[in-house]
Amino acid sequence: MTFKKLCIWSLIVVILYFGSHYYIQLNQEKQVTSAEFLNEQWEIMLPLENEELYYRSEFIWKGEGIRYYILQYNTENLSKLFSQNSFEKISELNVNSILERLYPHYEGLDIPLTYLPNSKNGEYYYYNKTQGDNDQLHMFLCKNSMLNESEKENSLFIFEILY
Repeated sequence: MTFKKLCIWSLIVVILYFGSHYYIQLNQEKQVTSAEFLNEQWEIMLPLENEELYYRSEFIWKGEGIRYYILQYNTENLSKLFSQNSFEKISELNVNSILERLYPHYEGLDIPLTYLPNSKNGEYYYYNKTQGDNDQLHMFLCKNSMLNESEKENSLFIFEILY
């Protein structure tokens, strides 16, 4: 009789163990990509098919802080990006001017210079949006850029400032 009870209890424990793991796995939240998060947060249309090349963030208090992303798009998704968002072509001088204005916000992230917007052929596109009183989104698109000494095509550099 005790052997039978032991077998039944062992079976119950095994079923509960595997059942709880299955339940937890089913109820885990879906991992949200950077593009999905930005689309929802800023009501923009970034194509979801991309490769995240770099990410840094620093938050001070209650969601206030800065996020910095570099996303890379293939040529097909790049045309979607242009058609769904209002990028304007700007000069390298304008890029440097905007980065100087943003520097007080991102200086604490310690972003290496090789991970800031740069274009091998000087072709830059820019998009910005403001929400509320202080929240800002700045996006720089470089069709050919150098990232940490390697050439990358269609890189989108994103500064998200939340205050």
